[in-house]
Amino acid sequence: MSFHDIYAEYINPAYEVDGPLGWGLGLLVEISAAIIVRLGAVVLFSPVFLFTGITVAVIGVGCGKLFMKAQLSTKRDMSAERGPVLAHCAAAIAGLSESYLGRV
Repeated sequence: MSFHDIYAEYINPAYEVDGPLGWGLGLLVEISAAIIVRLGAVVLFSPVFLFTGITVAVIGVGCGKLFMKAQLSTKRDMSAERGPVLAHCAAAIAGLSESYLGRV
């Protein structure tokens, strides 16, 4: 098993999940904390906006779940399409190196 095979099979897919996941989680926590603090400041002076804030949060969670469903199926389709292409390219590169070594 060559380095390219190991990279294509294990390292690259792991980075696609772990790399953006950590960055996205940090961004999510930062934005969520800012929104909660701002909503708390508004509710402190006008408590009627608590219900509006909860309604907007519920709608946002619903949209987020719908987006994640669409994103998951899209990533699955992209992964299924890319797998055979990477295997073909690795085989072609391996064939090139073998033909070069045969002439030397």
